[in-house]
Amino acid sequence: MISKSSFTGGFHYMHERTQDAMTYVRHFGQPDLFIAVTCNPKRSEIVNFFNQEWQKRGFPHAHILLRLEDKIKPGSIGKVICAELPDSTLDPALYEIIRTV
Repeated sequence: MISKSSFTGGFHYMHERTQDAMTYVRHFGQPDLFIAVTCNPKRSEIVNFFNQEWQKRGFPHAHILLRLEDKIKPGSIGKVICAELPDSTLDPALYEIIRTV
């Protein structure tokens, strides 16, 4: 059985998404940053501007490619990349899930 590209997650769908990504790179150039974000999918900023996917564990995430006017030097990467745990007092259940994954 051959799946159509409209079948989300299928081979042809993924191939088409890859081709789309390569088209963006050819047109705009290589991105400076690749950002993966796990977030609340109902925030208006996300609903209006980003295409969301769902990880196997059920968390929504978005991939974002950015080009920077001023390039980041390798020694400065630690200043721009960060990760945060949820506040354990505000959301102890989420904190525990993230901490143990």
